[in-house]
Amino acid sequence: MSNKLATLAVALCLPLAACANDKLKEEELYQAAKSMAVAMNELGAKIKECEKDRPVLPKSVFKDINLTSNEALTALIYFEQINEIECLKEADTKFIITNLVWSDALKNSSDAPLEGFDKEKVEIMQDIAISAYKSMNKLKVRYAKISAEKREKLEQLKELKSRFNASKTFEVIEAKSK
Repeated sequence: MSNKLATLAVALCLPLAACANDKLKEEELYQAAKSMAVAMNELGAKIKECEKDRPVLPKSVFKDINLTSNEALTALIYFEQINEIECLKEADTKFIITNLVWSDALKNSSDAPLEGFDKEKVEIMQDIAISAYKSMNKLKVRYAKISAEKREKLEQLKELKSRFNASKTFEVIEAKSK
């Protein structure tokens, strides 16, 4: 008799447990989506903040380093990116962690769309992050091709250690050399 009662209890509880589990997954997905939206907005705001008020470096920034035009451009872009990474570090880290939680929640969900949440926008942001990572790795390789002596001098320049506008600085440098 107790065996039949146990079987009946299991038969009645399993659907409820599955339903509760689905409800839990739905809540997890909803919370992950909310966190993802917040992280995306914070990252977007931080990107705008980091882009603001970037000075143009003076023509003389590389006066003591004999750089080719391509080396100067590579160095400017490299240091601009290093400074941007530093500026975005906290918001970017939060976005990456939230993205991992979001991805995990999606794997465990029925993949039903959440009202008011743009899954495609998240995927685009993920693609941009991956693209930026690949681009930075290529830039590191290009920067490493500059002689060690020149890189050492570049790394000592205080002007390159804070945010600046690389493209406008390069225009100023190129205008000087013509």
